[in-house]
Amino acid sequence: MKKKNVNVCLLNPGNMDTEMNIRDSSESQGKMGIHLPYLNLEQVTKKTLKKAQAGKSVYTPGAFYKFYRLVSKIFPISFMMNFTKRYYK
Repeated sequence: MKKKNVNVCLLNPGNMDTEMNIRDSSESQGKMGIHLPYLNLEQVTKKTLKKAQAGKSVYTPGAFYKFYRLVSKIFPISFMMNFTKRYYK
């Protein structure tokens, strides 16, 4: 799409705060008892559009999800899949 002067921005959002997500219950946490952070849909949408307009090709909101994305680049995908399955349902 670059040849047509169109920027495509990939959003890696993590958990979004919507009515579809179960909050503050035992079902919303992993086996470690940790709740993953929820992100505000409106704020993420606004920020993503600003990043896309600035020419960014990938955007990951939230410190936890940025860290997870970095770790997933360091470790093999098989390790990350096993970790995720073991600790988060």
